[in-house]
Amino acid sequence: MSTPSKYITALAGEALSAGNIVRLEYTTSILYAWKADVDHDSAALSDCAVGFVTTNVALNGTATVYLYGVITDLTGLTAGTLYWVGQAGAPGAMPTTAGYLKQIVGVATSATTLIFNPGEPTIVPAP
Repeated sequence: MSTPSKYITALAGEALSAGNIVRLEYTTSILYAWKADVDHDSAALSDCAVGFVTTNVALNGTATVYLYGVITDLTGLTAGTLYWVGQAGAPGAMPTTAGYLKQIVGVATSATTLIFNPGEPTIVPAP
């Protein structure tokens, strides 16, 4: 179970799993939640991570998106390590590929827990 704080609701643009880090997109008067992804749409800054979900949400279901708090539904983290937006809604290592979204999402406190505190998004520059 996660320890969430402030939240908003959005329509799930895809199936979401508990612990997914998400981005929001406003389209045709509807706010959608999508899994944040380091290489989504060539990583536009508008695709940055803004929150997370604590329960599974089906496609077109109502997602409660927590804007900050503690995510406890994760695996494989290293305590004390910073994590960035990774693949398909998961936290990952700092990206180095040009054009990828580079945004810290938090720090792990255990193998399963991340304090979600997203940083300023940037794009990895070309060499």
